[in-house]
Amino acid sequence: MANFSVDGSNHPSDRLARIREEMKRLKAEEEDAKVALEALAEPERTGRFYEVKISQRSSKRLDRKLLEERVGKGVVDGCLKESSYSVFTLEQVGVFDDE
Repeated sequence: MANFSVDGSNHPSDRLARIREEMKRLKAEEEDAKVALEALAEPERTGRFYEVKISQRSSKRLDRKLLEERVGKGVVDGCLKESSYSVFTLEQVGVFDDE
C-alpha cells in the first residue's frame, strides 16, 4: 500500500481522481493526434521515432434484441453467464485549495 499522510494528502482516493482526470486529458490529446494523422498522406505519417499505419477493422456483435425477437427472451436469458467486477466511483467531498 502506498503511503499517505494522516491529513489525507496523497490519499488513494485523491490520487485515483487525479489519474482519471489525466487520463481524460490524454485521451483528448490522443484524439487530436489521430485526427492530425488521418489528415496526412501515408508517407507523412513517419515521425522521428515512430511511424503510424492506419488500418480498418470490423467486428460483429450480437444484436440481443433481435435474437430475443427471433428465439424468445427466455431462451436468451437461459444462455446468459453472470460475471462480476469492481467499480470505483469517485465523489468529490472536499474543495481544492486553488478553487
